[in-house]
Parts: sequence; structure tokens; C-alpha cells
Amino acid sequence: MEDGTSTCTSVDGTEDFGDNPTRDSLTEGILNLLKPTVDCLEFSIKNTR
Repeated sequence: MEDGTSTCTSVDGTEDFGDNPTRDSLTEGILNLLKPTVDCLEFSIKNTR
């Protein structure tokens, strides 16, 4: 295979991190799921000190 006939190029837009409402919604949802756990851990660590 020649260098010029590669099927994996950066032209496909997979690295375009512009506005993506699905990604933003998933990120917000995951952070909202993890935040209570992190807050609880932080509270426990503060009480341990």
C-alpha cells in the first residue's frame, strides 16, 4: 500500500472537537453521577484530618 492510499486520514472529522451536544450531554450526566461520590469522599477526608 502506498502512502497516498491510506484509508485512515484526519479528514474524516473524528478529531473535530467543536460543538457536539451529545458529547456535552453525556459529559454533564457522568459528572452529575460522580459529583456526590466525590463530595462524600472529600467530606470524609476533611473529617479524618
